Amino acid sequence: MEENSLNNLIGTAGTITDSFKKLKFVVVACLVITLITALGSVIYSSYSIRQVTDKVYVIDKGQAFAATRQDQGLTRREEIAVQADRMHGLFFNVSSNMTVVKANLEKALKLFGDNSLYTYYNDLQAADFYQRTAQIPANQEIIVDKVDIDMDTYPYQVEVHASLFYTRPTLVTKSELVTTCCMRDVPRDFDNPQGLKIEKFKVVSNTEVEKRKRN
Repeated sequence: MEENSLNNLIGTAGTITDSFKKLKFVVVACLVITLITALGSVIYSSYSIRQVTDKVYVIDKGQAFAATRQDQGLTRREEIAVQADRMHGLFFNVSSNMTVVKANLEKALKLFGDNSLYTYYNDLQAADFYQRTAQIPANQEIIVDKVDIDMDTYPYQVEVHASLFYTRPTLVTKSELVTTCCMRDVPRDFDNPQGLKIEKFKVVSNTEVEKRKRN
């Protein structure tokens, strides 16, 4: 009798040991799977972030197209072109809604390291440009045609050639705009993802070249 009880106890102990081994195996397997999954997620996220940060946008005649970074010099040239296009778009795209105009001006000013753009804005205000645009009402659109960049000097020297279209209810006026500025490297942030501060902005010429009636 005692021998049978002992055998039963031994059998039960063996069963518990086997169950413990199986449970241990399952726990270890789950930990390994979890670790592999987490590692895979980190690798995928890193790859995705790298793909995003490696993508820049190049401006050619007002059209933006995606490009991949090849080397730092080429990338910086592309980012300078993007910064120039962005600033000109924020400042020279003007509607009769002065709330929108002022909001875009604030965004543009955040890209500057001096008061050169604000000085030009004050000149336009003194000439009643914004007041007349609101009263007509009219709107102005800019298309950047070309951005020339001198990468051999620092700060980077930039010259922008663009077309301005000033649209009234019955008339469209086209002007050719040439501006210059320089850009300095600064830390990137939300308001300035290209990491470039603009300085010494100047309108070299703003020449009316065409007038046509609206259809």
